[in-house]
Amino acid sequence: MNACRVTISIMTERPENPMTVAEKPFAEKRYSLASCRLQLMDDQSARVISNILAFQDPWLRLGYTEDGLFRYLTRTDPSLNRYAVVVNKETAGVIWATVSSFNTPALSFYKNIGFADIAELPDLVAAGFSEILLQKKCR
Repeated sequence: MNACRVTISIMTERPENPMTVAEKPFAEKRYSLASCRLQLMDDQSARVISNILAFQDPWLRLGYTEDGLFRYLTRTDPSLNRYAVVVNKETAGVIWATVSSFNTPALSFYKNIGFADIAELPDLVAAGFSEILLQKKCR
């Protein structure tokens, strides 16, 4: 599988400097990058990803089914966008997560199941705290 290195620069909305809709992070449906493409998750991508996840821990051990994971990945949630990483027209077997730097139990959990730190996003959610971008390669 080709590696996809993504560098994300995100600015949070501040009352003294509000952003327009076009400036909000991940406002677009698709992003083309040097080695891959991020696109809003569609049913086909969600099926590929749910099939990968259903047969590995922690989802396998916790009893998550492929259909249950598919429903989660495709359900409407106005508070988030789910993107698939596409390399050479195939959905990549990569999972991304963010965890607040102060949430040490969550960081331990993700690291124990094979996630690696990729980047630190300072002041993303709250001033003085970082969000840690994590990645797990599944294939």
